[in-house]
Amino acid sequence: MTSESFEMAALEEEFQKALSSWHATHAYLLDYRVLAERERAEVVFDAAELDRYARDEQRIYINPEKGVRRERHIGMHELSHHLLYELEGGAFFARAGKLAHERARSLKGLMEQLCDRGGRELAIPRPLLTEVFLRCPDDAERAMRLAIRCKVSLALAGQRIADLERNRAVWGVVLGKSGFVEDHFGNGVKKAKYKVGRGFKLPDDHPLRQPFAHMQLEFFKAAIPFKRSRTRMPRYMQAMADELRGQTIVFFNSRRAVGRAMTPLFGA
Repeated sequence: MTSESFEMAALEEEFQKALSSWHATHAYLLDYRVLAERERAEVVFDAAELDRYARDEQRIYINPEKGVRRERHIGMHELSHHLLYELEGGAFFARAGKLAHERARSLKGLMEQLCDRGGRELAIPRPLLTEVFLRCPDDAERAMRLAIRCKVSLALAGQRIADLERNRAVWGVVLGKSGFVEDHFGNGVKKAKYKVGRGFKLPDDHPLRQPFAHMQLEFFKAAIPFKRSRTRMPRYMQAMADELRGQTIVFFNSRRAVGRAMTPLFGA
């Protein structure tokens, strides 16, 4: 890890801990609108506006046309922007500015990186995360339970799990109906080097096109699908489907899948 990466990781971790401590004073409430009101930040729904936090107005602008689960994620993300300026008297914002200046980085980009993780920290609080991790050893079930409990997207839950793992590659996709890859998530080197992509349809003969049982873990081996590459990268995987959402979350390189009985449907 470079010195810049180390500094950024330290800043991210400290900011997330501060967010969690602040969230604890509000009993880990999951309604971003109430949290924003308590912080005297106004939430404005406007289809003509981009999702953003306006510091000078102390307003969170949200486009309401993106769906309820997406709205919750955006709300917590933009609330993180507000708290970046407010927590510890603005110390985190000052540190972000200093790091951006010293490393010749975009302050806006650095702030987005901090608040992406910060938004996930607020959307899926640490105590709930710990509870689910203790009860469920498999990533796919963890993500499903977190998404349902916190009323967020499967992609957000998958990324929240990936955020926690600094020593293990965690990556995967969320599938919609008819084998459409709606989103992807991941961490570390693999996320940057091997981008699966989103917004494409899997070939009819790909194992992930096979039906999954509702709310049951599936273990199998298949090649990772890539949007812009024909690279064949077979991996042990695990997945869980939610018929009510019409989605399936799939984790690649899943440690719990290795050594388990593979579902006959998918073969070896």
